[in-house]
Amino acid sequence: MSAAFRSPSAIRSLIRNLSLVCLVALLAGCALSGQSGHDPTQPFTLVVMPDTQNYADIRNREKTPTEKREASHAIFYEQTEWIRDHAREKNIVMVAHVGDVTQTDFPAEWDVADRAFQTLDDAGIPYTITLGNHDMGYGPNPKNPQSKITAVTRDTLFNDYFPPARFADRPWYGGHMGTSNDNNYVFFQGGGEDFLLISLEFKPRPEALEWADRILRRYPNHKTIISTHAYLLPDNQRQADLNYYVDGLSGEAIWDQLIRRHDQILAVICGHHFGEGRLVSLTDGGKPVMQMLADYQHLEKGGNGYLRLLRFDPATRTVDVQTLSTHTGETMDGETSRFSFAY
Repeated sequence: MSAAFRSPSAIRSLIRNLSLVCLVALLAGCALSGQSGHDPTQPFTLVVMPDTQNYADIRNREKTPTEKREASHAIFYEQTEWIRDHAREKNIVMVAHVGDVTQTDFPAEWDVADRAFQTLDDAGIPYTITLGNHDMGYGPNPKNPQSKITAVTRDTLFNDYFPPARFADRPWYGGHMGTSNDNNYVFFQGGGEDFLLISLEFKPRPEALEWADRILRRYPNHKTIISTHAYLLPDNQRQADLNYYVDGLSGEAIWDQLIRRHDQILAVICGHHFGEGRLVSLTDGGKPVMQMLADYQHLEKGGNGYLRLLRFDPATRTVDVQTLSTHTGETMDGETSRFSFAY
């Protein structure tokens, strides 16, 4: 051994240098894996939030005691708090709201939604929101001005609360159509694979489908989920028409003009109609697309806090669909509430 290595200070220096080399090698290995040490076989979860309009409601309950309205708001807050609290356990990679965030596109209702989603913002949990008919154009019915209905126009306060700027610095936010966030797309990863989720406005206009088609062609290797508000009926059939004053396309037209043409689309998620439904159809290339409806607003307390959990298992290439109430802790286990499909 040389004199240099007989020096205690030299030995300590050597140990520090060796430790540094090992640390650098470990970090380099993680970077090369592309997963920062994450096991690509680990299951991951996409959370679907069905219609929350009753939880956010203000104007339709103006005569309801304040404490009851506040109790409904609390269920909305419970949902995002549950997501935050279980994000690590469930490996939640994305949250998708399928529309009807509010009841009447009213500022105080958007305040409730803003507070709920701020919980996800603070926790750094990615999410996307789809516009429903209750989120736009609430006003006098042209056929009966004494009553008010939704989607008379596409005017919405959504972009006052959830504009593109709110998400601009988020690495998972892909972009939007035009200047608004009415149609947007996000990215997530799981099992070592890239996923794309496109949110389409209620009764999407033809130009929205053309925009979505361009996004799909730009990312042909991303497994894709389409979120839109009104698409599937509880009888497991796509909706063929939508009788609302805004111009746009039905579920059947969305399938025919967009979804069937892209083999990368593995699922469609939607709300709008009370209840549940599911349908598997083949794209033009012969790939199965799972189409799912979930809307629980007809249940007690405006929906009882039910969420849809889509648990992806890379080892088996399956998605396990679960339906869970964050308010009561109960699950739904019927054949339309709990099922699996391959991806």
